[in-house]
Amino acid sequence: MSYNAKIRADAMSLNPIDDALFIKMAESLKVCQEMLRVFLSQADEVFC
Repeated sequence: MSYNAKIRADAMSLNPIDDALFIKMAESLKVCQEMLRVFLSQADEVFC
């Protein structure tokens, strides 16, 4: 397996709960805005 294929396979096995992936995702303002939109809309459903 080539180095790039190994990196790609490792990246595909990550999910947002993993620290390394979340840190990278949180660098994007759009990702943070989307997460807040989802969390806050779900909070409305729970508390209303």
